[in-house]
Amino acid sequence: MNKTDETPDEAVEQTDAGLVSEDTEVGDDTPTETVTEVDKAQEYLESLQRLQAEFDNYRKRVISEQAGIATRANSSLIEKLLPLLDSFERAVFVAEKTKDAEGLIKGTEMVYAEFLATLEKEGLEEIKADDLPFDPSVHEAVMEVESADHESGHVVDVLRKGYRVGDRMIRASMVKVST
Repeated sequence: MNKTDETPDEAVEQTDAGLVSEDTEVGDDTPTETVTEVDKAQEYLESLQRLQAEFDNYRKRVISEQAGIATRANSSLIEKLLPLLDSFERAVFVAEKTKDAEGLIKGTEMVYAEFLATLEKEGLEEIKADDLPFDPSVHEAVMEVESADHESGHVVDVLRKGYRVGDRMIRASMVKVST
């Protein structure tokens, strides 16, 4: 049977059976397929945009929470240091009023002890250095000196104390080391 002998109904039946009619090219998208692909692409785009917006909101929320944590931690420490500020103000007031140098020295020593105790309660710990072997992980050598009283490579003098909180070093001890 020739193609020209086919009736339009027979051509449709053959197309439904998997044959291609002569006015349909292989690979042509029908309008329904094109709309479906466009819809899927639009759906993916909208999904991606929602995901990006959610991530942006999450990032902003985390930054805000971190700032809040830092503010609360700072507020807590400042609250603990306020009594020291009060003590310094009283010491300065009394020193100005009485012009008593010994009283000022004693008051300053008391405030220093109170300040140190407050920091120690927060976990501050002094890094020991005097007469110990030099340790570059906790000591900063700024000078080498000859010393008959100290072994070579030992700390002779501490120029600035070092501190740590827990396992974290806050500041290295600045030291002189014997040669």
